[in-house]
Amino acid sequence: MRLAVAALLCMLPVPPVAAQGVRYDTGLSVASGEYGTSETSTAITWNHGIALAWRRVTLRATMPLVAQRGSAVLSGGGTVPGRGEEGMPGGGGPRRALSTDTSVHEYRVRAGDPYVTVSLRAYESVRTSVSAGASVKAPVADAGDIGTGEWDAGALLEVSRHLAGPWFAAAGGSWWKLGDPEGLDLHDPVIGTLMLSRVGEGSAASLTLEAGTSTLEGFDPPVSAGALVTRDLWGGNAGLSATIGLTESAADFSVGLSWGVGLR
Repeated sequence: MRLAVAALLCMLPVPPVAAQGVRYDTGLSVASGEYGTSETSTAITWNHGIALAWRRVTLRATMPLVAQRGSAVLSGGGTVPGRGEEGMPGGGGPRRALSTDTSVHEYRVRAGDPYVTVSLRAYESVRTSVSAGASVKAPVADAGDIGTGEWDAGALLEVSRHLAGPWFAAAGGSWWKLGDPEGLDLHDPVIGTLMLSRVGEGSAASLTLEAGTSTLEGFDPPVSAGALVTRDLWGGNAGLSATIGLTESAADFSVGLSWGVGLR
Protein backbone atom coordinates (compact mmCIF):
# COMPACT_ATOMS: atom_id res chain seq x y z
CA MET A 1 0.00 0.00 0.00
CA ARG A 2 1.36 3.40 -0.96
CA LEU A 3 1.60 6.33 1.43
CA ALA A 4 -1.31 8.00 -0.35
CA VAL A 5 -3.70 5.27 0.77
CA ALA A 6 -2.13 5.08 4.23
CA ALA A 7 -2.60 8.82 4.64
CA LEU A 8 -6.28 8.54 3.73
CA LEU A 9 -6.77 6.03 6.52
CA CYS A 10 -5.99 8.82 8.98
CA MET A 11 -9.13 10.58 7.81
CA LEU A 12 -11.61 7.82 8.66
CA PRO A 13 -14.08 8.75 11.41
CA VAL A 14 -12.22 6.44 13.84
CA PRO A 15 -8.81 8.15 13.54
CA PRO A 16 -5.61 6.20 14.19
CA VAL A 17 -4.13 8.99 16.29
CA ALA A 18 -5.98 10.89 18.97
CA ALA A 19 -5.98 14.69 19.29
CA GLN A 20 -2.96 14.35 21.56
CA GLY A 21 -0.94 11.23 22.19
CA VAL A 22 1.44 8.55 20.97
CA ARG A 23 0.49 5.61 18.77
CA TYR A 24 2.32 2.48 17.62
CA ASP A 25 1.46 0.95 14.24
CA THR A 26 2.66 -2.24 12.60
CA GLY A 27 1.74 -3.99 9.38
CA LEU A 28 2.73 -6.94 7.23
CA SER A 29 2.14 -6.79 3.47
CA VAL A 30 2.99 -8.81 0.36
CA ALA A 31 3.11 -7.30 -3.14
CA SER A 32 4.03 -9.15 -6.32
CA GLY A 33 4.06 -8.36 -10.03
CA GLU A 34 6.10 -7.99 -13.19
CA TYR A 35 5.69 -4.20 -13.21
CA GLY A 36 5.74 -4.06 -17.00
CA THR A 37 8.76 -6.38 -17.43
CA SER A 38 9.09 -10.12 -18.03
CA GLU A 39 10.33 -10.83 -14.51
CA THR A 40 8.26 -11.21 -11.33
CA SER A 41 9.35 -9.22 -8.30
CA THR A 42 7.93 -9.90 -4.84
CA ALA A 43 8.31 -7.82 -1.70
CA ILE A 44 7.27 -8.82 1.82
CA THR A 45 7.29 -5.74 4.05
CA TRP A 46 6.95 -5.54 7.82
CA ASN A 47 6.43 -1.95 8.90
CA HIS A 48 6.88 -0.49 12.37
CA GLY A 49 5.85 3.08 13.08
CA ILE A 50 5.41 5.63 15.84
CA ALA A 51 3.02 8.58 15.52
CA LEU A 52 3.08 11.64 17.77
CA ALA A 53 -0.02 13.83 17.65
CA TRP A 54 -0.39 17.32 19.09
CA ARG A 55 -3.51 19.29 18.31
CA ARG A 56 -3.74 19.44 14.49
CA VAL A 57 -0.23 18.17 13.77
CA THR A 58 0.88 14.53 13.50
CA LEU A 59 4.48 13.38 13.14
CA ARG A 60 5.06 9.80 11.96
CA ALA A 61 8.24 7.76 11.65
CA THR A 62 8.07 4.40 9.86
CA MET A 63 10.80 1.77 9.61
CA PRO A 64 10.26 -1.21 7.27
CA LEU A 65 11.89 -4.61 7.25
CA VAL A 66 11.81 -5.96 3.69
CA ALA A 67 12.26 -9.41 2.14
CA GLN A 68 12.61 -8.82 -1.60
CA ARG A 69 13.03 -11.09 -4.61
CA GLY A 70 13.42 -9.77 -8.16
CA SER A 71 15.04 -6.72 -9.70
CA ALA A 72 12.36 -4.10 -8.93
CA VAL A 73 13.33 -1.61 -6.22
CA LEU A 74 11.31 0.52 -3.80
CA SER A 75 11.12 4.31 -3.89
CA GLY A 76 9.04 6.98 -2.20
CA GLY A 77 6.77 7.06 -5.25
CA GLY A 78 6.18 3.30 -5.29
CA THR A 79 7.92 0.37 -6.94
CA VAL A 80 10.40 1.13 -9.73
CA PRO A 81 10.35 -1.65 -12.40
CA GLY A 82 13.43 -3.84 -12.75
CA ARG A 83 15.25 -4.88 -15.88
CA GLY A 84 13.21 -8.04 -16.54
CA GLU A 85 14.57 -11.07 -18.32
CA GLU A 86 14.88 -9.35 -21.71
CA GLY A 87 15.91 -5.88 -20.55
CA MET A 88 13.90 -2.68 -20.40
CA PRO A 89 13.04 0.26 -22.61
CA GLY A 90 15.98 2.64 -22.61
CA GLY A 91 18.51 -0.17 -22.16
CA GLY A 92 18.46 -0.61 -18.38
CA GLY A 93 16.68 -0.39 -15.10
CA PRO A 94 17.52 -0.02 -11.43
CA ARG A 95 19.35 -3.34 -11.27
CA ARG A 96 21.30 -2.69 -14.45
CA ALA A 97 22.13 0.92 -13.61
CA LEU A 98 22.86 0.15 -9.95
CA SER A 99 25.16 -2.82 -10.17
CA THR A 100 25.27 -5.19 -7.18
CA ASP A 101 26.52 -8.69 -6.49
CA THR A 102 23.23 -9.69 -4.86
CA SER A 103 21.27 -12.36 -6.75
CA VAL A 104 17.85 -11.11 -7.82
CA HIS A 105 16.45 -14.67 -7.80
CA GLU A 106 16.85 -15.08 -4.04
CA TYR A 107 15.06 -13.31 -1.21
CA ARG A 108 17.17 -10.57 0.38
CA VAL A 109 16.12 -9.55 3.88
CA ARG A 110 17.13 -5.99 4.62
CA ALA A 111 16.21 -2.97 6.68
CA GLY A 112 14.26 -0.81 4.23
CA ASP A 113 14.32 2.94 3.79
CA PRO A 114 12.65 4.75 6.71
CA TYR A 115 10.02 7.46 6.22
CA VAL A 116 9.29 10.55 8.29
CA THR A 117 5.96 12.26 7.59
CA VAL A 118 4.42 15.38 9.11
CA SER A 119 0.77 16.21 8.46
CA LEU A 120 -1.45 19.14 9.39
CA ARG A 121 -5.25 18.97 9.60
CA ALA A 122 -5.66 22.36 7.98
CA TYR A 123 -9.47 22.52 7.95
CA GLU A 124 -12.16 20.63 9.76
CA SER A 125 -15.93 21.07 9.87
CA VAL A 126 -18.87 18.82 10.71
CA ARG A 127 -18.77 17.16 7.26
CA THR A 128 -15.39 18.02 5.70
CA SER A 129 -11.74 17.65 6.63
CA VAL A 130 -8.64 18.80 4.72
CA SER A 131 -5.10 17.71 5.56
CA ALA A 132 -1.73 18.53 4.03
CA GLY A 133 1.69 17.08 4.71
CA ALA A 134 5.21 16.29 3.63
CA SER A 135 7.24 13.09 3.70
CA VAL A 136 10.93 12.24 3.41
CA LYS A 137 12.49 8.84 2.68
CA ALA A 138 16.08 8.32 3.82
CA PRO A 139 18.42 6.04 1.79
CA VAL A 140 19.28 3.25 4.22
CA ALA A 141 18.99 0.29 1.82
CA ASP A 142 21.87 -0.24 -0.60
CA ALA A 143 21.41 1.16 -4.09
CA GLY A 144 20.03 -1.47 -6.46
CA ASP A 145 19.40 -4.02 -3.71
CA ILE A 146 15.90 -3.18 -2.45
CA GLY A 147 16.08 0.61 -2.80
CA THR A 148 17.47 3.32 -5.04
CA GLY A 149 20.06 4.56 -2.55
CA GLU A 150 18.77 8.12 -2.88
CA TRP A 151 16.70 10.59 -0.85
CA ASP A 152 13.05 11.03 -1.86
CA ALA A 153 10.64 13.76 -0.74
CA GLY A 154 6.89 14.08 -1.24
CA ALA A 155 4.02 16.52 -0.70
CA LEU A 156 0.59 15.17 0.32
CA LEU A 157 -2.95 16.55 0.23
CA GLU A 158 -6.14 14.78 1.36
CA VAL A 159 -9.81 15.77 1.52
CA SER A 160 -12.49 13.78 3.38
CA ARG A 161 -16.25 14.34 3.17
CA HIS A 162 -19.22 12.87 5.06
CA LEU A 163 -21.76 12.04 2.35
CA ALA A 164 -24.79 10.75 4.25
CA GLY A 165 -25.51 8.29 7.04
CA PRO A 166 -22.59 5.86 7.34
CA TRP A 167 -21.00 6.85 4.01
CA PHE A 168 -17.78 8.84 3.68
CA ALA A 169 -15.60 9.71 0.67
CA ALA A 170 -11.96 10.75 0.56
CA ALA A 171 -9.56 11.86 -2.14
CA GLY A 172 -5.81 12.20 -1.85
CA GLY A 173 -2.95 13.32 -4.02
CA SER A 174 0.82 13.28 -3.69
CA TRP A 175 3.82 14.45 -5.69
CA TRP A 176 7.22 12.87 -5.19
CA LYS A 177 10.65 14.27 -5.98
CA LEU A 178 12.74 11.15 -6.51
CA GLY A 179 16.49 11.10 -6.22
CA ASP A 180 18.13 9.89 -9.45
CA PRO A 181 20.63 7.07 -8.98
CA GLU A 182 23.74 7.21 -11.14
CA GLY A 183 22.88 6.09 -14.67
CA LEU A 184 19.11 6.21 -14.20
CA ASP A 185 16.67 9.09 -14.81
CA LEU A 186 13.53 8.66 -12.71
CA HIS A 187 10.44 10.74 -13.44
CA ASP A 188 8.83 12.46 -10.45
CA PRO A 189 5.41 10.78 -10.07
CA VAL A 190 2.03 12.27 -9.23
CA ILE A 191 -0.26 9.82 -7.41
CA GLY A 192 -4.01 10.11 -6.83
CA THR A 193 -6.23 7.99 -4.58
CA LEU A 194 -10.02 7.77 -4.16
CA MET A 195 -11.71 6.04 -1.22
CA LEU A 196 -15.36 5.29 -0.50
CA SER A 197 -16.06 4.08 3.06
CA ARG A 198 -19.00 2.75 5.03
CA VAL A 199 -18.48 3.26 8.75
CA GLY A 200 -20.14 1.20 11.46
CA GLU A 201 -19.79 0.93 15.23
CA GLY A 202 -16.07 0.38 15.75
CA SER A 203 -15.50 -0.77 12.16
CA ALA A 204 -15.27 0.47 8.58
CA ALA A 205 -15.16 -0.99 5.06
CA SER A 206 -13.65 0.86 2.10
CA LEU A 207 -13.08 0.59 -1.63
CA THR A 208 -10.01 2.31 -3.09
CA LEU A 209 -8.76 3.31 -6.53
CA GLU A 210 -5.22 4.55 -7.08
CA ALA A 211 -3.45 5.83 -10.19
CA GLY A 212 -0.09 7.47 -10.74
CA THR A 213 2.25 8.65 -13.44
CA SER A 214 5.14 6.39 -14.45
CA THR A 215 8.59 6.73 -12.91
CA LEU A 216 10.31 5.35 -16.03
CA GLU A 217 10.05 6.20 -19.72
CA GLY A 218 8.21 3.59 -21.76
CA PHE A 219 5.99 2.22 -18.99
CA ASP A 220 2.24 2.64 -18.58
CA PRO A 221 0.99 4.58 -15.55
CA PRO A 222 0.30 2.20 -12.64
CA VAL A 223 -3.39 1.84 -11.70
CA SER A 224 -4.80 -0.41 -8.98
CA ALA A 225 -8.08 -1.04 -7.15
CA GLY A 226 -8.60 -2.49 -3.72
CA ALA A 227 -10.68 -3.05 -0.61
CA LEU A 228 -10.01 -2.44 3.05
CA VAL A 229 -11.77 -3.40 6.28
CA THR A 230 -10.88 -2.07 9.73
CA ARG A 231 -12.28 -2.73 13.18
CA ASP A 232 -11.50 -2.23 16.85
CA LEU A 233 -9.41 -5.14 18.14
CA TRP A 234 -7.26 -5.85 21.20
CA GLY A 235 -7.51 -2.31 22.45
CA GLY A 236 -6.48 -0.84 19.09
CA ASN A 237 -7.50 -0.88 15.42
CA ALA A 238 -6.83 -3.76 13.01
CA GLY A 239 -7.03 -3.69 9.23
CA LEU A 240 -7.06 -6.12 6.30
CA SER A 241 -6.44 -4.86 2.76
CA ALA A 242 -6.11 -6.29 -0.75
CA THR A 243 -5.45 -4.71 -4.15
CA ILE A 244 -5.20 -5.88 -7.75
CA GLY A 245 -3.31 -4.18 -10.57
CA LEU A 246 -5.32 -2.79 -13.47
CA THR A 247 -2.29 -1.99 -15.64
CA GLU A 248 0.89 -3.96 -16.32
CA SER A 249 3.14 -1.54 -14.45
CA ALA A 250 1.19 -1.97 -11.18
CA ALA A 251 1.63 -4.89 -8.80
CA ASP A 252 -0.43 -7.88 -9.89
CA PHE A 253 -1.74 -8.14 -6.33
CA SER A 254 -1.02 -7.07 -2.80
CA VAL A 255 -2.44 -8.10 0.57
CA GLY A 256 -1.80 -6.59 3.97
CA LEU A 257 -2.56 -6.86 7.67
CA SER A 258 -2.17 -3.94 10.05
CA TRP A 259 -2.69 -3.12 13.70
CA GLY A 260 -2.19 -0.01 15.78
CA VAL A 261 -2.75 1.03 19.37
CA GLY A 262 -2.53 4.23 21.36
CA LEU A 263 0.28 4.20 23.91
CA ARG A 264 -0.77 7.24 25.92
